[in-house]
Amino acid sequence: EELYRSEDVHALAALYANEFTFFPEHTAGIFLEKDLSKFFKDWFAGGHVISSNKQIFTVEAYDKHLLELGTFSLHYSSAKNSQGEYKGKYMVLWNKDSAGKLHIVAETFGAETYIEPDAVPYVDVLVEENNFKALDNVNSQLISEVEAFDAVVLKAVATGDANARANGFTEDAILLSNFEPIIAGDRKD
Repeated sequence: EELYRSEDVHALAALYANEFTFFPEHTAGIFLEKDLSKFFKDWFAGGHVISSNKQIFTVEAYDKHLLELGTFSLHYSSAKNSQGEYKGKYMVLWNKDSAGKLHIVAETFGAETYIEPDAVPYVDVLVEENNFKALDNVNSQLISEVEAFDAVVLKAVATGDANARANGFTEDAILLSNFEPIIAGDRKD
């Protein structure tokens, strides 16, 4: 929160691991440190963060990772919004390195209700699209399993089969969907 308020680009970028994914709402994903630094620099050059607040919903610990979910509220000013408010949900996946220091490996966030692209505080930031890591670096069996799972999900969504879609989640899953509350736990919800 403090780094957003102080608009400290270098310190913000230093929070991320060497390999990370950053998915801001209404723009392309960011996968490289130079693009992340440019994103923050351009955002802060075109506007000002007045206040930033995060409320943690849950933190789950895994072997070398922490999953943090919560809500955020950001008050800002920009050329298009003299007094804007951007509120929503976020997810951050942290990784602990061998020295015990935490680094962000994945982050995404989005508004709690539908907003137009012009209403995000970084509206004027241009993000160059980069692709994910090449699939040839991933186990071919895992790729096949993900593709098969995706086919089931697409069919469930296309046919409106809520049960088939819910069966793709574990009992303790967390769903961070657009414009809805965070859903944690019971698949029957």
